[in-house]
Amino acid sequence: AAITDKTKALILNSPNNPTGAVFSPETFEKIANLAKKHDFFILSDEVYDGFSFYEPFVPMAKFAPEHTITFGSMSKNFAMTGWRLGYMIAPTYLNEAAKIINEGITYSAPSPSQRAAIYALNHSETLIPTVAETFQKRLEYISKRVEEIPYLSLHPLKGSIYAFINISKTGMDSVSFTEYILKETQVLVIPGLAFGESGDNYVRLAATQDISVLEEAFNRLAKLTF
Repeated sequence: AAITDKTKALILNSPNNPTGAVFSPETFEKIANLAKKHDFFILSDEVYDGFSFYEPFVPMAKFAPEHTITFGSMSKNFAMTGWRLGYMIAPTYLNEAAKIINEGITYSAPSPSQRAAIYALNHSETLIPTVAETFQKRLEYISKRVEEIPYLSLHPLKGSIYAFINISKTGMDSVSFTEYILKETQVLVIPGLAFGESGDNYVRLAATQDISVLEEAFNRLAKLTF
């Protein structure tokens, strides 16, 4: 019912920000079949493709190469957020159109950024596992601490660098909860409402701090009652 004759594209993000979910190859294949049947594009955001922790990541383009536009980035896999580098993989005619648009907006990334990206890509087999292992350990620690706090809950985290924590037991919406814990504990999270109305029972915690910092944050949260 969500697909009509006006449907041109579907945006897909796996491993997912903010939920930490990773779609299975079976799910990808079903989506690919829909794209072929109804002739729409899949805009596959694979920025976190290096962070599928428990099963190998399979790109969407494997299932529907002519209907997939893949977006990737240096920012997460190589911890290069400040370098502002990304890429698009698509059928040739779409790449040519995107190139024309890009030339009128940014023209190109600075040469030092491009050289850094080339180095990162040439050493991806050693660099990505190191970064991914760090985030996996942090997310596993977050999962453990969430289980110990009665007013929080969490679905299994399979990838990305985020935890989407359920706060419904507090009786508060995500914005009120975020403001409350910031005032009471100085712990900062993102209200789930920022990701749409369906996220209002959640907050997003990024695993971008060392475990020692996460430990202190959860020690403070554990002292709160609702």
